[in-house]
Amino acid sequence: RITYHLDRPDVMAKYRVRVEAKKSWPVLLSNGNMLDSGDTKEEGRHYAVFEDPFPKPSYLFAVVVGDLGKISDEFKTMSGREVKLNVFSEHENVDALDH
Repeated sequence: RITYHLDRPDVMAKYRVRVEAKKSWPVLLSNGNMLDSGDTKEEGRHYAVFEDPFPKPSYLFAVVVGDLGKISDEFKTMSGREVKLNVFSEHENVDALDH
């Protein structure tokens, strides 16, 4: 379900979203951190739950579902926190992602 939000920079909210799709669309993405993922009770479908702890205007909210390729890496912050990095693209363009 999607709800109405004022599309202004001074109206901000935190987002928690559950994305559900056919398994033929293996990539499920949204803003924030993935909290949970797995198969649904309905055969052939899967889900992912994301939570973005930082308030933002609705025009910065995004959901992506599809059959995409990716490159991955990890980054360690100065405080020692490990951050996973993923960049997604159509499969035929994945080679162009690594610069």
